[in-house]
Amino acid sequence: AAEDFAGRPWLEDALRGHRTLGFDLEWRPDRHAGSDNRVALIQLATQDTALLLRTHRTMRWLPQIVIDVLTSPFVRKASVGFDSGDSLKLHRTFGLTPAGVTDLSALAARKGVERSGLKSLAQYFGWSIRKDGRVAC
Repeated sequence: AAEDFAGRPWLEDALRGHRTLGFDLEWRPDRHAGSDNRVALIQLATQDTALLLRTHRTMRWLPQIVIDVLTSPFVRKASVGFDSGDSLKLHRTFGLTPAGVTDLSALAARKGVERSGLKSLAQYFGWSIRKDGRVAC
């Protein structure tokens, strides 16, 4: 595994500039009791750039800059549904407890928005999200 990769300068800039990033994780569904599939993809994004880290190939290893960004309280990570399972999955896969994560679904619920999934939140604010049903982890 290598510390140098195409997204490294972008992550270094995010860390230096204390940027806010969109943040999501993907893994194969745990379909039966005792199943605990590892995180297969980490997604970090700004308005104009998305970084997709295919972690199924690195197993339980991450470049240090990724760890630094995920654990920095100064880099805000905006996520939807993070508190419902992503946090535990990230910890079980990489032994990390991220800092600076704002779960937008929890925030929406506190503000009285009843449906708080990503698609519902986008619709609430007048945006449309489409995901091809063939796209899966």
